[in-house]
Amino acid sequence: MDVQGFGDRCRTNRDQIKIRAVMYRSLQDAFTRSGVRWGDCYHEDRGDGVLILVPASVPKELLVSPLPDELAAELDRYNNAADHRTRLRLRVAVHAGEIHHDTHGVAGAAINAAFRMLEADALKAALRDSPESLALIASSWFYDEVIRHVPQSNPHEYRSIRVAVKETRTNAWVHLPRGRGRADEAAFDRSPRTAGSVDPVPRQLPPGVRDFVGRRRELDVLTNLLKERADRGGTVISVITGTAGVGKTALAVHWAHQVRDQFPDGQLYVNLHGYDAERPTAPQQALEAMLLALGVTAEKVPANLEAQSALYRSLLDGRRVLLVLDNAADAEQIRPLLPGAPGCVVVVTGRGDLAGLIARDGAHPIGLRRLAEAEAISLLRRVIGPLKVDTEPAAAADLARRCVHLPLALRVVAERVATRPHLTLTDFVHELAQHNRLDMLNAADPHTAVRTVFSWSYYALPPQAAHMFRLLALHPGPEIGLQAAAALTDTAPASARQLLDLLVRMHLLEETGKDRYCFHELLRCYAAELVETEETGRQRSSAVRRVLAWYLQGADSARRILCPQRITTELALPGVIRQPLTFATHDQARHWCEAERFNLFAAARHAAAAEHDDIAWRLPLALWSFFFLRRPWTDWVATYQSGLDAAKRFGDQGGEAYTLGGLGYAHQDRQNFEASLGCLERSLNIFQEINDRNGEAWALHGTGNAFRGLRRFGEAIERHRQALDLFREIGDRRGEGWALSGLAYGYGSLRLFDEAIGHFRQAFVIARETERRAEGWALHGLGYAHHGLRCFTDAIDDYRQAHAVFREIGDWKGQGETLYNLGKAQLETGRPQAARDSWSRALTILEELQAPQARRVRARLEVLDADEASTDDVEVEAATPSP
Repeated sequence: MDVQGFGDRCRTNRDQIKIRAVMYRSLQDAFTRSGVRWGDCYHEDRGDGVLILVPASVPKELLVSPLPDELAAELDRYNNAADHRTRLRLRVAVHAGEIHHDTHGVAGAAINAAFRMLEADALKAALRDSPESLALIASSWFYDEVIRHVPQSNPHEYRSIRVAVKETRTNAWVHLPRGRGRADEAAFDRSPRTAGSVDPVPRQLPPGVRDFVGRRRELDVLTNLLKERADRGGTVISVITGTAGVGKTALAVHWAHQVRDQFPDGQLYVNLHGYDAERPTAPQQALEAMLLALGVTAEKVPANLEAQSALYRSLLDGRRVLLVLDNAADAEQIRPLLPGAPGCVVVVTGRGDLAGLIARDGAHPIGLRRLAEAEAISLLRRVIGPLKVDTEPAAAADLARRCVHLPLALRVVAERVATRPHLTLTDFVHELAQHNRLDMLNAADPHTAVRTVFSWSYYALPPQAAHMFRLLALHPGPEIGLQAAAALTDTAPASARQLLDLLVRMHLLEETGKDRYCFHELLRCYAAELVETEETGRQRSSAVRRVLAWYLQGADSARRILCPQRITTELALPGVIRQPLTFATHDQARHWCEAERFNLFAAARHAAAAEHDDIAWRLPLALWSFFFLRRPWTDWVATYQSGLDAAKRFGDQGGEAYTLGGLGYAHQDRQNFEASLGCLERSLNIFQEINDRNGEAWALHGTGNAFRGLRRFGEAIERHRQALDLFREIGDRRGEGWALSGLAYGYGSLRLFDEAIGHFRQAFVIARETERRAEGWALHGLGYAHHGLRCFTDAIDDYRQAHAVFREIGDWKGQGETLYNLGKAQLETGRPQAARDSWSRALTILEELQAPQARRVRARLEVLDADEASTDDVEVEAATPSP
């Protein structure tokens, strides 16, 4: 430590001797009260100062708390009674390092560094311009490793400086113990801007968003990155991205206010206007503003970007500054604004493509999603008030959902509710449902009008991406795959992927899985407005037809693999699709149908509504095999009914007959056999009228199943015989196998199980050649017939083989039916636990399908649980398999 102004000419020798005596007495008293034994320390007198070496065993935190305050208090007590010639003011340097002892004393680089810090102009200026008796300077190492971990030392009051004395060039931290808090920053600001001076401290953070909710995970990520920087060094760059209105700025500013005390050299905030009504801020313009905030006078701001950036990095070198760079356009706008040395933390927000900062500059991405439902409702409670929200919880949840849990939309609607207290939340939900949601979410301030905020992102798109964005609103389903988007926009898949990826990076589209995308509802509304105004009616109709034709072609391609039924009418529309879908395996076809399930149903409905009737009646037929595998009965009936209406409008009798047949099979599967028979008889009449022999054979087979369901077994057998003859006549081996199975089930219904087994075996042989699903039902039929003959071991073996086939091809109804009958056979052999397991599995499947057969299974389990099961009678129930 060193006495400030020890050699001033106003001081006599007697004054200097008195000052030295007071200094040593004050040091001894302060060290003692701080818990550091003065006698254990090595001290070496330097005339106008003293070098003190504290043993390594002494906790270093004592040297920054309470020692500086105790020493300052001792000096203040003395100075209050002293005249100006004998006042004692000390500059104290604190450092740690290796010390070497020899016969002459001590030496070491750490000692040299400490004395150089004592001579720093900034330290002298801080003490000179302050009324305090003590100024403390700590090395960067001591600040990072000790001071910032000791809250009692007030680390937020330290100020970073640059030390340039003789050969030493380093950073250090200055503090005025017993100072006057924030008011003393003025003393720092008044110091001359020379090498080593303390710079101004900018405090530019905008006010935090009131009623901030949620984002705990993201706040923790930002804070953990800050801790990692402290542990490992280096500049931390965090990039917060997300769609318009999701709360990126709110999160950045909220977190910045939480940690501002960890940045004693200030906080800089720049709105870069990447996406708003103003032109994006040029890097040069942003740098000029930040240089002025850092104390550079206007005439000394360099004229070119490179020189500005160099000066900016020099000023930030060794300082702890938090930078919030808000609403960035792209990485090139940000890169000149990044600090070059450790100590600073940068938070960037933007909705554009900032991937370059992550790849090249080591930024940490933080993707911001819409609020969870509970968080969205919490925001409504804070803005509207808890009473109103808690009184109508269902309406509050609906209101949050209609705002897609988007913070900006939630705030707009909440403020409308708060200013119209006579209306209920239900009233507002009704208004949102009845009117254009974007109109309802409008606001006088363009920065909070949802449509306007979306537009800033949209108008930044290149033309092809904007075209893709608009046309995606025409897609009928909840999400869209890559190839469907390519068909919609009439582009190659590779080009479509580039455009979709750009929309995702711009946060105008969400990626839900590999090559799967969707809008949230407010963006879909905005895109729908644009497509109506910027595309002609013919362009919109052509785009819709392309994507509907793509779904039709894909479904038909899957049908040919899953269930290769012969249909005399070609389903796919030639020449509409650039790259038709093809499937090599059953699994590929089934997985595609599963992935596109809701889009396919929506496409069928949309085709009818948009009067693409030739597609509307074909699409249900193409979905035939998937309907039988998954049994979505409501969609099955609705899709075939709309297809039937479309076929009639289009005037295609074949289409009318096939859709009637499909409706008949759907009713049959729901055990509504009267309705089934009515549809199938009408279908049969049309097929006979137009001389479609293949369609006639399948209609005969279907009416046979319906008659059997109505327990009109003689008529059922006769229809199956007619179907069998016709299939053999036209050479349809697959149809022949199904007719044999139908005939066999008819014989079984009359308890003619030996004849049934013969026909089931013939059907099984044909099925091995033609179709796995038919093979499964033939095996199920053999189990049914063996069960009827009380050959339970054979029945169990048949059922297990059938179940294996159904599980392999994904036929849920087949699995449920087979497990049910397997359980009955197991019970007959005295294995109730095995039966319970089979029925439990069957019940799970059939309840998932909402199949009427679930009631039978549940009843069986209840009887078994009541221990009332009996094996006296063998009840054999035939299934109703459909091709």
